[in-house]
Amino acid sequence: MKMKFQAAFKAIDTNKSGFIECNELEAVLKTLGVTLSQEQVRSVFKAADLNGDDKLSIEEYEKLVRKAMPGTVK
Repeated sequence: MKMKFQAAFKAIDTNKSGFIECNELEAVLKTLGVTLSQEQVRSVFKAADLNGDDKLSIEEYEKLVRKAMPGTVK
């Protein structure tokens, strides 16, 4: 499963910074057909950004996905 998280993370990290930034999260949500306002995306992002550095690490991303999809991600 770790490989799937890493592959998805790399696909979302379009600028290849090694982190997911809010605009990258917003873009992938739109691609997936998730309609959220910029404020809602920012709120989700801030909740997932556990250390407050304004970017998501692979660990923060994995926690976000597991929380958003309980029972479907092992």
